[in-house]
Amino acid sequence: MNSLNDLVLLPAGHRYNVPRIAIVLTGGKSQHKSRTLKAARNLKNAGVKIISVGIGSGIDWSEVHGIASTGRKRASPNWALKVNNFVKLSKPSISYLITETACSVGSVIKPHRFNGLRIN
Repeated sequence: MNSLNDLVLLPAGHRYNVPRIAIVLTGGKSQHKSRTLKAARNLKNAGVKIISVGIGSGIDWSEVHGIASTGRKRASPNWALKVNNFVKLSKPSISYLITETACSVGSVIKPHRFNGLRIN
């Protein structure tokens, strides 16, 4: 993962009054942790809820927590997850946790400008 700055937000086809959710899967450490965490903060400030999933033993757990919507030190287990490998990621229990967390986002975001794009 280079950083969340590589994320492209496409406003075409979006629906108003629908929460924005990003699910970040990583199997390692970013090359620029501070940039990654800053990009995650920018997304959060734009009203995007982020679920982060670290896969395998090579992850930086503090980074996975930092990316998650609730922040590095207060991330609940449902917003920042760790699985041992990609096979475990496909288990129904993990899919259920991710789905339940994503579906629990009930607040609607306000229009916001993020890297020059207007997000509604």
